[in-house]
Amino acid sequence: MKLLRIHAAVRSRVSIIRLRQLALVPALLIPALSGCAKMTLSHQAMALNKTVHNHRVDQLLLNVVRASRYEPMAMTTIGSFVQRNTDTRKAGLGFNFGYLSSDLYEADVSAEYKQSPEMTMTILDNQKEFIDGFMKPISGETIAFFVKQGWNMQFLAYLVVEAIEVPYEDFNPADRAEIRERYPSRIRRNTEGTEFIRIPNDPNDDDDAFDRMIIKNIDRMEIREIQASGGQVMEKFVIPGVRAELVIRSPQGVLSYLGELARMSLKDSARDRIPKIGKDQEPLFHIVRHAKHPGNAEVSVLHRGSFYSIPNNPPSRSMASLNLVQQLIDLQEKKIDQNPSSIRLLGN
Repeated sequence: MKLLRIHAAVRSRVSIIRLRQLALVPALLIPALSGCAKMTLSHQAMALNKTVHNHRVDQLLLNVVRASRYEPMAMTTIGSFVQRNTDTRKAGLGFNFGYLSSDLYEADVSAEYKQSPEMTMTILDNQKEFIDGFMKPISGETIAFFVKQGWNMQFLAYLVVEAIEVPYEDFNPADRAEIRERYPSRIRRNTEGTEFIRIPNDPNDDDDAFDRMIIKNIDRMEIREIQASGGQVMEKFVIPGVRAELVIRSPQGVLSYLGELARMSLKDSARDRIPKIGKDQEPLFHIVRHAKHPGNAEVSVLHRGSFYSIPNNPPSRSMASLNLVQQLIDLQEKKIDQNPSSIRLLGN
């Protein structure tokens, strides 16, 4: 009997020590689990940001590749992204009774963390408001915004200007005769009966008239405020001494133009005709086709069995082109207005 009482006393003292030790377990583990949850939420936020970015860039390049093959484009956007997190944590102490129990006290700590991502995609091709902005010519105010932000004027001119229209009477008689003989389809007549010459911004065109008229005069171009009908003040581009109208592309038109450059960049015989920008004469847009995934690339997409990528060589004019298109899409108004698709250049 005495022996049993001694054993019980020793066991009780040991158990009290273990109880104090085990009581620390929940206090130590619960904050640690909470920190892990916060870290996971931060990572999820950054993962979502990268998901949205990758979706936009990949979609733009994919549509450029489609345009290079004369395929229809498809535009979508991430409508919403919800990450549902379930965080369940439990901690407690258990008591065992009887001399046959190996331990009087035991700790029970458990945690469960579940992630349930939900993402919705919105098809934009059947959204009238989006199509109105996507197909509408870029406004002079929008182009002026990029110019004031310091974007390269030559870079902008190639991307957003579809053609230049010059009054036929402004050409000398010899040039008029040559135009009628070589480019009769370029002679147009407006609703007022005035003849003009349409000079396209077409990299496949052997004639460099667009470069002579616009690119070589780009440093002389000015932005002026012109009062339109109804008293509205609009920003227009003016080349002093030149009477002309610039026909401006829509965001969809810019993607189609990049598709033309992409098609040329995939052909050795046509690559040299891609416009070069800046002192380094970097191609305006350049992509590479691969049989396998390119690995280290700025961006790459898989289309009809081939990978297409923009080489990883920042800073890149090709990536800047996609950046501009995305901003143009974002800035376009979502309603149709009566603005013409041309910017008038008024000579002095």
